[in-house]
Amino acid sequence: MTAFTVNGGGETNWESLSGGSTNATLDTYTISNNTTLLINTDSYVCTNHSAAFGSLDTVAFSGIGGKLKIDGTSVRVIPYNTGSGNVPAIGTTVSQGGVSSYLLGVWASWQGENTAVGAAMPASGFIKVKSKTGGDFAAGALTGIGASATGADVVGWIEVRGADTATITVPRIGAVEVVGGWFELGTTNGSRGQVLACPTTATVAGVFGGVWIETGAGTGIYERFTGVGSMVNLSTNPTDERGKMVWQTTSGIRIGSDGTNNVGFLPPTGCKVRIPNVILTCCTRTAGGSGIRVLPNAALATRQEFVTTAAGDIDLSHCVLQWYANFLQAFRADIANSVISDTVVIQEVASAINVDNIIVAPTQAQLNFPLNMLSCFGGGTFQNSQLTRFSLAAAAAYVNSCQFNKNIVFTAVKSQTLLNRGNATTGTWNAIQNVDCEWNNCTNIGGRMLITGGQRNKVINLHYADQFSGTTGTANAHYAIDTLTGCNGTVVDGVDFLGLTNVHPYAGIFNTTANYNWTVRNIGSTASALSLGSANASAVIVNGAGNNDGGRIQRVYTSLTRTNPWVFLNSDNNITIETVAGDYADTSVLTALNTIAKGVRQTGATTGQTSVYGTHWIDSFTAATVGKIEIKCNEPSAATAAQCSITGGTPRFNSVGQVALTAINDQVTWEMPYFAKGHTALANLSATLTGTNTGNLTYEFQYDKGAGYNGTWLTLNATNLNGAGAITESVGVRLKVRATCATANSGNLLTNIAIPTVTTSTAQNQQYPLDTVSVTVTVLDVNTLTPVEGARVLLEAAAGGPASVGEDILAGDTNASGVLSGTTEYTDQPIVGKVRRATDALGTLYKPSPVSATISDTGLSITVLMIPD
Repeated sequence: MTAFTVNGGGETNWESLSGGSTNATLDTYTISNNTTLLINTDSYVCTNHSAAFGSLDTVAFSGIGGKLKIDGTSVRVIPYNTGSGNVPAIGTTVSQGGVSSYLLGVWASWQGENTAVGAAMPASGFIKVKSKTGGDFAAGALTGIGASATGADVVGWIEVRGADTATITVPRIGAVEVVGGWFELGTTNGSRGQVLACPTTATVAGVFGGVWIETGAGTGIYERFTGVGSMVNLSTNPTDERGKMVWQTTSGIRIGSDGTNNVGFLPPTGCKVRIPNVILTCCTRTAGGSGIRVLPNAALATRQEFVTTAAGDIDLSHCVLQWYANFLQAFRADIANSVISDTVVIQEVASAINVDNIIVAPTQAQLNFPLNMLSCFGGGTFQNSQLTRFSLAAAAAYVNSCQFNKNIVFTAVKSQTLLNRGNATTGTWNAIQNVDCEWNNCTNIGGRMLITGGQRNKVINLHYADQFSGTTGTANAHYAIDTLTGCNGTVVDGVDFLGLTNVHPYAGIFNTTANYNWTVRNIGSTASALSLGSANASAVIVNGAGNNDGGRIQRVYTSLTRTNPWVFLNSDNNITIETVAGDYADTSVLTALNTIAKGVRQTGATTGQTSVYGTHWIDSFTAATVGKIEIKCNEPSAATAAQCSITGGTPRFNSVGQVALTAINDQVTWEMPYFAKGHTALANLSATLTGTNTGNLTYEFQYDKGAGYNGTWLTLNATNLNGAGAITESVGVRLKVRATCATANSGNLLTNIAIPTVTTSTAQNQQYPLDTVSVTVTVLDVNTLTPVEGARVLLEAAAGGPASVGEDILAGDTNASGVLSGTTEYTDQPIVGKVRRATDALGTLYKPSPVSATISDTGLSITVLMIPD
């Protein structure tokens, strides 16, 4: 062992350190005095270093610490031919005209090792240099080396080998920084089985975690293609979006083939393929010192490992990291434009998370969490990344583990397995007790996202495929999103199936068990319903598995559910269903307590339900031109007393969805709490009455088309329904209905009243607001701070939000308390406007006061101080 003390201040270059061990014992590097240990070349091919003394071993920090920096920004490669003479010494000046550089080595190809100093120059290949000055090399003769450049120099690569069993211990006084650029391997030729040579891949197959490939020739937009380790060759492996993967052989990176089968997504011809240019590989220490690179050890902690439990500072960019990325209790852990073998651990990190454009992929058949994130409370972003696990064979195995985090936003993160799951208790995300986290535009391939005990989490525009390969089967059934036990405020806003056919979840889209105040919305559209499968279709959109309190299903357009759009139990409560368009033949029932269903597309069932209370109203569309408004004769709860009340005699509810009106003048009155949109008229048809002895009762109604009730009770018959006239579909209609016992009979039982309506397929596209938040303006005199009554308020939508610019948000006059309140469905909406009072009817005149603000997720409350005029 050799102990290096790096304490000179400023920079100490790796190449200046000589005399390291060439035996099985690790060297140590202790950095102090604010010194940077700089590695900006291949660790094993440079001055004072060889393969026998070429690994970065144990690193520690002391005193006021310093930094370990690995820098690939200055390394270049020059393609050449007409090689002659011998390879010059490292450090030789290679020049061309006014361009000058420092020679690092010569490679006949990217797949091999460098040609030794003093050996004959290969006839052609690549010259690696650094610290170039004076411009760029071009085609033509070179000075200082026997070769002629065949083109311009380009970004090169460096390889730093990390010894197994070594650690880089980074306390708060220490930092590790990796910087680099993009190294281009070549371009695609549009053929399956194309192999592109790639540095460091010649000795060990399957360790390279992935590459970036352009979406099309010259687009400059790159997608991440995951490495697949030692994935078994299978003809069933996908060729669609799920198969954006490459195979790393000892010949390089193979595209569009596993070597036996033409599988994997095939990019078009002419697409550039690139990798990060700082490659951090693994090696072992033997009696001959550090050696050639090896397969990353299956035991993660046996690899070169980051130890950050004393709050280290990590900043990695443009690196291929085959070491153990274990960032436990780091102060900062920023990672960008990098590919990581097997797993990245981000736990108890104090600073905001900043991860962008990474690939995490397996080596061989190792089973690890690509992302293991725990107790990160500083917020932050994790975006534009590919997270791949080898398989989900074991119970309770997940692609990613994400627990006890706060305010993390995951954007465009693709998570997948490389084999179809082997059991039902697994999936892509195991998200436990996260708070205010968001998954935005993420892709999950291979199974559910399980959310347990989360608070105010959002899943927005989820792209889901139930299986890695093939189509949806019936085994190991999953929901796309499964929420359990105490989640509050979960929002699912948009789900699709990658534009693929029959990759839907067999169980359903969303399951909820014992949760609060969840929302599922914006799935499919009026123009294009989301197909839930032509084979082994999804059972439901939403499955309420009991003990849920507060839930909304809004603006969901689907087709081909296997059973029905929703299922609930009578231990679910306070459910709102708005504009859920399934198939007209669907027969979902309302079995949750205190539930309202508005504008749903289904035939529905009229049977009574056991022990369902407070659920009374549903309006639906049963065909392109046919609708109905129904009353469910369940007993009211305290929350629904205004919707259903006893207005005569002593009717009795029997807890199986019926009301008994057995004595003369027993009477129940129902009143809709909303306007049913999408109906264009009440039909010239009789109501359908379900129950026993329904003819012993009389039925009357009133209607309100937006201007108040008609004011007179009308007999509920075809003539009077038709007489209500046209309904404005965007306004809708609400009804009051009462049933009165006219003929006494102990068997008089009423279950359901269905009032027929007229509609059109276009009218059925009317929607209800997604969210309603309050907007309050309080106006005070700037001098006296007393309320200003009668001030005219006008607030309008500004650019940058979901509302149309200029749309009214709040308009009217303040009351005696100087307050004007209203509601809006728009959040994250900038608003502008003014408050004025230019009349003397109430006293003082005031100058107009401009208003500019933004409506948040919780609404808006502002105070305006007016100046007397």
